[in-house]
Amino acid sequence: MILERARLKNFRNHNNTEIYFSPRVNIFIGQNGQGKTNILEALTYLSLTKSIFSSSDLNLVKHNTGFFNIDGSFYDDRQIRFNVSAHYSEKEKRKTFLINSAPIKKLSTVIGSFPVVALFPEHLKITSGSPAERRKFVDIALSQTDPLYVESLLKYKKALQQRNALLSNKNIFVSEETLEPWSEQIIEHGTEIIFERNKFFRDFEKEITASYKKITEENESPSVKYKPTFEISDVDTKKVIAEKFRTALNKIFTTEKKIRTSIVGPHRDDIELLLNGTKLNEFASRGQHKTFLVALKNAEFAYLKHRTKETPILILDDLFSELDENRAKKVFENFTSQGQTFVTSAQNIFYKTNEGDTKIFIVENGSVKQEEIKNYA
Repeated sequence: MILERARLKNFRNHNNTEIYFSPRVNIFIGQNGQGKTNILEALTYLSLTKSIFSSSDLNLVKHNTGFFNIDGSFYDDRQIRFNVSAHYSEKEKRKTFLINSAPIKKLSTVIGSFPVVALFPEHLKITSGSPAERRKFVDIALSQTDPLYVESLLKYKKALQQRNALLSNKNIFVSEETLEPWSEQIIEHGTEIIFERNKFFRDFEKEITASYKKITEENESPSVKYKPTFEISDVDTKKVIAEKFRTALNKIFTTEKKIRTSIVGPHRDDIELLLNGTKLNEFASRGQHKTFLVALKNAEFAYLKHRTKETPILILDDLFSELDENRAKKVFENFTSQGQTFVTSAQNIFYKTNEGDTKIFIVENGSVKQEEIKNYA
């Protein structure tokens, strides 16, 4: 997958920015707050149909403009071209998404059409933050490979909201019979999510090991373990998982009734990250956290490429922070050798790249200017 060009109009601090990209390496240099990250956010928006930072499109609109528009031109590994456009109107409070000028009615169908692997500083929460951050990482990867997974997530979330609304309502008597319609729905859709997550980690375990070895010479052994809210095995079928889910709900009903919320299901799953058999968040340095995160993203790239039969775009914001020079060089060379890459940095220090494959852009106050590469080779 290659993104040839993109235009940002009234997006964040960009008034009307149009950029023609290299099919290999694109480097954005500028101080903090100048608009580098906003460019990368816009590019991920075209692939995922939403911001990875803000739940509201309104927050993305440049002040006093009333709308934003992002459009880009892709071509895939088969050389088929796609013109993609996202428009949001503040007045209408409505988003319009088009591919080759055709309106997309169901945004979930777009996810995975233009696979992307994004690494932003906020993603450090995957290794050091709450379980929700790790679930989000898995959900984005799986959503780009399986449209049915997206549907299961949406239906599960809706059923869970209804079930929690009943549990939290102090004006009604809540019984297992009262909850049953919504309990059965979260079992149905939650089983699909748990089954796919379980299968994901069976495949992903090999990818993370291989990925880690590419970026460090140290004798460290990474691993990832899926930790659902009730015990399952690698060979459990969907039918078995559904029965275990139902049993777990029955056992926990009294507790859920007391605390007035649902505590069993994929919305409470966790992913355990380990280095040499020890939990990462119990001992690892910031550099080790960043290395593990980079390995996760590298493994995600390999997973998406294999599953979608398409080379993902790589979006890497502030890649070099927390890494020593030797490891940073390895990471940069590894990523840029795999597919089209977009990288940001506050400093103009980069490792040698092929001049014909690389474009360097200076970003200042929402404007972008292409720079000669000879100063950075």
